[in-house]
Amino acid sequence: MLMRAVLSGRVKPPRRLLTWPGTCAICKETRGSARTVYIEKGPWPRDDLRCLRCLSIPRERCLFEVLAQFRSDWRALDIHESSPGRRGASSALSAAPGYSSSQYLDDTPLGAEVNGVRCEDLSRLTFADETFDLLVTQDVLEHVFKPEKVLAEIFRVLKPGGAHIATFPWYPQLAATRERASLTDAGVVHNLEPQYHRSPVNGGASLVTLDWGADLFDRASDAGLDLTVHKLPQERKRGIDGEFREVFVFTRPADKTA
Repeated sequence: MLMRAVLSGRVKPPRRLLTWPGTCAICKETRGSARTVYIEKGPWPRDDLRCLRCLSIPRERCLFEVLAQFRSDWRALDIHESSPGRRGASSALSAAPGYSSSQYLDDTPLGAEVNGVRCEDLSRLTFADETFDLLVTQDVLEHVFKPEKVLAEIFRVLKPGGAHIATFPWYPQLAATRERASLTDAGVVHNLEPQYHRSPVNGGASLVTLDWGADLFDRASDAGLDLTVHKLPQERKRGIDGEFREVFVFTRPADKTA
């Protein structure tokens, strides 16, 4: 295996790809050893810098580094992940006994399952109040309509003292969050040129609806959530590189009720 051979020094990395040995927070948490080999498959590290062991990309490793510091007991928690991936952080989290997940599926009733996948809408979750210790989203909140309802629902389903840990592109230079697209009775209205991100469901593309701005803190506070932002420094030995390295922790205070 290439990774083992490079780590042992028996072979040199192939010249056609940029590879180097390093450490991975996800591998450390789930495999007992942080040692790995990184491979950079393209020009944008945020999507192209992969761990060869867990296949994670930088934002996933950032999330896990913050999670390990913030809730080292994550394996014992009731966790729900909205729109998980098929590798890296999602695969690691799914090993926790209290883990569940969902996707938003077009033309599927909320709370129903299709081929073992539960359908949920973050603005209209079907879960009971105070269900989860931890809610996880990875690059999901830039695709939601009605962000105020999403944050209110996150508050509702978190247990007091629980947290929503998230990654998404953030533009603090914007004084106010910019709505790239709006949802009306007539359908989706594009306020700016449409942008799409890759998605594991619904045709493989997800419309970007929001460019989150500096008012994120006020929006979180209006929903009753305390927000802290963690930005990990660039360190390629740990596989941390690229844009949008922020990890957002929205905490429902233990003394606040819905």
